[in-house]
Amino acid sequence: MTDRELIEMAAKAAGVEGEWEDHPQINGRDASGIYIEGHTFLWNPLASNDDALKLLVTCGVDLDCGPDYISAYVWDFAENRSIVKDITEQFGGDKLAAYRRAITRAAAAIGGAR
Repeated sequence: MTDRELIEMAAKAAGVEGEWEDHPQINGRDASGIYIEGHTFLWNPLASNDDALKLLVTCGVDLDCGPDYISAYVWDFAENRSIVKDITEQFGGDKLAAYRRAITRAAAAIGGAR
């Protein structure tokens, strides 16, 4: 799955509506994302800590942090089971990027199920 597909499925889960815009990288970071009417910045939880945090809260993503990894899951309390599981990202060189990707992958799994 491409990053664009991942972001678009996460947006679906979070109720984010807008049009995709492709832009070249700025300062080594992806500048592409979803344009939301009236917003200054493109919505991209893979590049923005703020967008990832809002996605985490909106979709009810829980995190489990290990020494060199982050795992994300979403729990269905009504049925007492995990809706999204087995999403793990290794920290590598950028711990925040691993957090953003795990959160986005969990939300995308919800969006893909809708």
